[in-house]
Amino acid sequence: MPQITEYNAGDLGIRPSETGIESVAGAARRINAAYNEAADLKRETGRRLGNDIQVGQEAASDYVSHQEISRASGAIAGLRAAKTKEWADISANADPNDTTVAQNFIDNSLNPSLEQFRNGFLTDKGQAWADQQIAHFRDHMETKTAADMSSAAGHAVAINHAQTVNGLSNEVYTDPSSLPNALDALDHATGGVVATSPNLNDKAGVKSRLVEEGKAALVKSAVLGSIDKNGKVPDWASDPQYSKYINVAEIRQFEKAAHVQSRAMQIQDKQYQQLQKQQNEEAVTNANNKNFTDNVKFDEDSGQVIVDPKFTKNAIDIAKMPGADARTQRATLDWAEHKLNPKTVPTDQIVKGDLLTRMTDPDNPTSRVQILEAETQGKLSSRDGASLRRLYDELEKSPLKDPVMKSTLAGVKQLLGTDPVGAGKYASFMQDFIPQYLDAKRKNTLPPNALDIKDPKSLISQVMAPYQRDALQIMTERALRAPSAPQSAPAGMAPVRVTTPAEAQALTPGTRYVGPDGRTRIR
Repeated sequence: MPQITEYNAGDLGIRPSETGIESVAGAARRINAAYNEAADLKRETGRRLGNDIQVGQEAASDYVSHQEISRASGAIAGLRAAKTKEWADISANADPNDTTVAQNFIDNSLNPSLEQFRNGFLTDKGQAWADQQIAHFRDHMETKTAADMSSAAGHAVAINHAQTVNGLSNEVYTDPSSLPNALDALDHATGGVVATSPNLNDKAGVKSRLVEEGKAALVKSAVLGSIDKNGKVPDWASDPQYSKYINVAEIRQFEKAAHVQSRAMQIQDKQYQQLQKQQNEEAVTNANNKNFTDNVKFDEDSGQVIVDPKFTKNAIDIAKMPGADARTQRATLDWAEHKLNPKTVPTDQIVKGDLLTRMTDPDNPTSRVQILEAETQGKLSSRDGASLRRLYDELEKSPLKDPVMKSTLAGVKQLLGTDPVGAGKYASFMQDFIPQYLDAKRKNTLPPNALDIKDPKSLISQVMAPYQRDALQIMTERALRAPSAPQSAPAGMAPVRVTTPAEAQALTPGTRYVGPDGRTRIR
């Protein structure tokens, strides 16, 4: 049987009672450690859970903020546009001198709208973004409203200044000597307007600029006014007080303008003289016509002319008028004297025909003087003289010198013949046609075809019919009246010189004469 060897550990100092206590303590320590470990695990789990909740909350807040800002981006853009337009409408109709306009808009319209916009945000980030947008737009609008009101005030000042400059410019243009006074008035007026404008910024700068611009305009206007009056650049334009407002290019322009104006004044003077002469002559003509109308009566039955004594007195007064023609007035007085001793005289048909033919001649028309002289010289009877004067007066009131009438009458002259017989027929035609034409025109009964030579039913064709000749008659009469070959004048007898066909027709048959063409003929 095996032997078990005993081992004696000796006295270890362990007592039974202490061993139990120590075991209990050890167990307690182990339990406490386990509890501590469990508590630490719980705390870590809670910490981690708290962190996860916080992260989730922040993510949710960021999401909501993003949604708010995204929606509000369009809203703030619309709000900015609406308020900008609202201010534009207000400022366009506002008094530029009213200092409360801009502040009333900020306080009563802009700020309430911006506050309402801010109240629509729930998140901190959304409100922070809204505050930033509101502050930025409010600063912009405060600057803009102040600038717009200042600009409007400046515009109002500029308008008032322009009106002042325009008025003073007209004054110095009309009276260049008033320039110094006008410059002083401009300075005071501009200074007063600028100083009393409440919304205007940089008043000193604005006044200086406006005054200098205005003075330049006044000086130039005064120079132009002086040129317009005198036709030259005034000497005072070179004075340093004024020359600083005129540059070299403008001086040259003024010199050119002065040259043109001087020339224009010369032409204007001539035109005025011509106009005055025409007006004077017209006044004399009207006075003579009235004198005849009022104081000369023609008895159709007896053929006698009755002249009121006032006729001669009026004729003498008319002769004293500016523009009175000595020959006309002398012929008028001679005619009146001739009628004091009336004589029955036959009409010289050649003279009458010439006067009638030239009634519508644009180059050598019959004049009233020629009619009076023919009547005074006994070449027209009182009846024919009165008839020609009436016809002359009618033509003066209703001229028959338009191109259609001239060409038509020229055609009639050719149709009736240019020989002496044709000339007589043309004169008789004119005596019949013109009164009928004028009478129809005066009564507004003139037919459209009145001057149509090709229409046998026209007025001119019907009046012309009795005076027309066929080709054979014209050739025969021309052959009978053909001019003789040039002949030498008998010794001591020079041929008579005539200047018109009428003078040639008035010569005694057999008289040798030199016509307008220089050829010698026998009447």
